[in-house]
Amino acid sequence: MRTLIRDVRVFDGEQTIATADVVIEDGLIAAVGSGAGHPADAEVDGTGRTLLPGLIDAHTHVFDGSLAQALRYGVTTELDMFCLPRILARQRRLAAENDDVADLRSAGTLATAPGGHPTQLLTALAGTVLDGLDVTAIDFVSDPAQAPAFVRARLAEGADYLKIVIDDGAVHGADLPVMTAEVAAALAAAAHEADLLVIAHAITAAEVGIALDAGVDGLAHVWTDLTPDDPASPRLAGRVRDQGVFVVTTLAYFEAITAQHVETADRGRIAPGLRADLVLVEGDATRDVTAVSDIAEVWRRGVRQAR
Repeated sequence: MRTLIRDVRVFDGEQTIATADVVIEDGLIAAVGSGAGHPADAEVDGTGRTLLPGLIDAHTHVFDGSLAQALRYGVTTELDMFCLPRILARQRRLAAENDDVADLRSAGTLATAPGGHPTQLLTALAGTVLDGLDVTAIDFVSDPAQAPAFVRARLAEGADYLKIVIDDGAVHGADLPVMTAEVAAALAAAAHEADLLVIAHAITAAEVGIALDAGVDGLAHVWTDLTPDDPASPRLAGRVRDQGVFVVTTLAYFEAITAQHVETADRGRIAPGLRADLVLVEGDATRDVTAVSDIAEVWRRGVRQAR
């Protein structure tokens, strides 16, 4: 199946092309430029529209139905930051075998202290979207010596990266057990030994400092206890920058992440040879970002989705 999207404005993930033809073939982007010499089985008129790389949700937690819902809104890849094995295995099969749902990357089971965040939330959610959830199924980590075995278990689970939680509960109005700096460092070292990125849930400046000391690669949230005019905030931001740590803010629907950090280099741009995960929207999304909500077409691995 060869599809030609003709005369469309393209934001390729790095720059804007005022007018171009984009060819999709065998699940990949075959050409970006002129459509001449590219006979197609199907043509889509892109006049007055903008073609974007499929959207990547940089912090999500999947459950039944969420991958299908994501794709309807142009999100072609979900980066899951915690999912229990029973749920994850089902969602992985769904994403691997079907093109009418978003693709999936996942941390699998996160690392937290016994009784630590988010066990209090999971207990509250039991019987809702996570029916039958067993909080005791989580592998807690309380000793640095447990780190290698914990990482091996995540690899067996199929984790794409490791998620660690450093959160004493204060921001949530609670007093929770929290991972020690020694355990965080041991987990990061074991994960790096296994070629896994380490992403930390840390939501105060002190917790972020522990995560940075441990050598994490990314932060799943931005710290919330410092105001922008607090001199400690730019100092901490500078340290994040200097260590090359990426940040998913989660304060504005994950507005700032470079997806290449989490092994999505085969998507996220519109260029020949990359996955044809694409979103076509009405209007000029390069001038009015609200246009991304007016979706005309979505392709996942080159498969045009029913609208």
